Amino acid sequence: MATKIKCKKTTRSGRTEYQDLEGNEIEVNDGNTWIQIVPPSMNVSFT
Repeated sequence: MATKIKCKKTTRSGRTEYQDLEGNEIEVNDGNTWIQIVPPSMNVSFT
């Protein structure tokens, strides 16, 4: 699933917090989670 998100980190060693564009926290499971940051001009597709 591809979702536009915001991320926030208050300290270098702190936990990264992920939010949807409405500010709701996105829960990320421990283990295999992939976050890919791409420029807004890039077209993203997945199958």
